[in-house]
Amino acid sequence: TPAHLKQIHGGSVIELESDRPLPTVDEIVRLDGVQEVAQDGARLTITTQGMHDVMPRVINIVSREGEIRSIAVREPTLDEIFLGLTGRALRD
Repeated sequence: TPAHLKQIHGGSVIELESDRPLPTVDEIVRLDGVQEVAQDGARLTITTQGMHDVMPRVINIVSREGEIRSIAVREPTLDEIFLGLTGRALRD
């Protein structure tokens, strides 16, 4: 079921926006529990797995570089789980 897939392969997705782009996301990528980091300008999307203490460490890293404008944590979508499992996006 979708709920079972999210429970087994889920984790969390942290969406964060700062006042300016980070010069590098290498420090965030190396954190335990971080699977993927995508940066689009000043917006970061961080996919985590199984670690509940990732958020404070991410906030600490980003705060050193600038001001955090918004932050949200959500469950991954089924599309994101499918992409993570297969490496391919769904096509109609």
